[in-house]
Amino acid sequence: MENKHEKVMVFGVFDGIHDGHRFFLNEAQKFGKNLIIVVTPDDTVKFMKDNSPKYNLMERIQALENEFPKAYIMTGDKKKGVWSPIKEQKPDAIVLGYDQDSLGKALKGILDGYDFDIIQIKDDHHGDRLHSRFIHKRLE
Repeated sequence: MENKHEKVMVFGVFDGIHDGHRFFLNEAQKFGKNLIIVVTPDDTVKFMKDNSPKYNLMERIQALENEFPKAYIMTGDKKKGVWSPIKEQKPDAIVLGYDQDSLGKALKGILDGYDFDIIQIKDDHHGDRLHSRFIHKRLE
């Protein structure tokens, strides 16, 4: 089933690239030829998580570009439910991380208007230690 799609899209904050992010993005790449990484804007992160990201949007994009130079990296919507990256890029699949169940539910709600598969990576690759919220807490 790997590499059967042309365009694979992922969504995330990516606030400080760590091994969990690397694992997720490398796994997502296996499902398609072209990886599209959608990075959540700062204001949207603050709204969703009630905290500003440690790194600003441009720093997060730059870190992703350094580690995944072949990926197409774009900024996500500032307003919930717009789905501009999906409309613009028309992915064949959207890959979700182990902790993106709410995103999965939202995407299932719009499937009628689009044509993409939803793939969820179940392995959390040490999410109990590598999730950004734990790493940032240890650094404070």
